[in-house]
Amino acid sequence: MLLFIVTTTTTNLSTTTSTALSTTTIPISSTTDDQLCYCECDHIFNITVDEIQKRIQELEKILTVNKEILSSTIRARTSADDPRPSSAYIGYTGVLIISVVFSVIFFIDFTNVYLFFKAK
Repeated sequence: MLLFIVTTTTTNLSTTTSTALSTTTIPISSTTDDQLCYCECDHIFNITVDEIQKRIQELEKILTVNKEILSSTIRARTSADDPRPSSAYIGYTGVLIISVVFSVIFFIDFTNVYLFFKAK
């Protein structure tokens, strides 16, 4: 059962009603009260912290999404096809330049290694 502390604060008021025959004054007054309210409402559930944690874990399990099957993940790992000839030529040129650089380095090292073993 849930307990709520209800604090009500009002001031002394008076209401005056005037009619053609008589005037009636009704004083309205209340004080500050601290009371415990034992709510038996339908929308309030009496559950423990353990039950709340268990429900939170169930909801997290239900709402968790496998990120590997998301379309955004798949699109991030897939290259777009570009059928333009100019893009193909740029790619071929890049591969050629990288190949020439590594070939020159390899050839220089290979000749030095060859001369080293030939001298022994």
